[in-house]
Amino acid sequence: MLALPHGTGKKQNVVILDEKRIDEIAKTGKVDFDVAIATPAMMPNIAKIARILGPKGKMPNPKVGTVTDEPEKVKREMEQRSVELRADTLGNVHQVIGKVDWPTEKMAENAEAVLNKLPKNQIASITFAATMGPGVPANLPKA
Repeated sequence: MLALPHGTGKKQNVVILDEKRIDEIAKTGKVDFDVAIATPAMMPNIAKIARILGPKGKMPNPKVGTVTDEPEKVKREMEQRSVELRADTLGNVHQVIGKVDWPTEKMAENAEAVLNKLPKNQIASITFAATMGPGVPANLPKA
């Protein structure tokens, strides 16, 4: 998890899983949130909806910090600015760092925060792109 200095420009819908919400998801199969947070004591109950949450990447995970004894605190942090960095099977990291109409300074600070989190020796290239726009390669400094 990474807290971007200026967020992504999109508000995340974060929920704390309780018995009521777990039963609702089990009955309907509907997942209407971006991130799920749970307490360690609730994890055995979440097992019955793991087949629904797992493939969507929304299963609470201690490595990411979504299984915690302080769910309210984590919820506030995640709603504000947190994003999860994930690599695909080829090692590419696709990450939203802002909106196209933002000032360059905001975008640069968010991009710098992401790059500082990644191992420098494993970055081969960087390309910036809007959702439906062409990619623009960035010049990497020679190390």
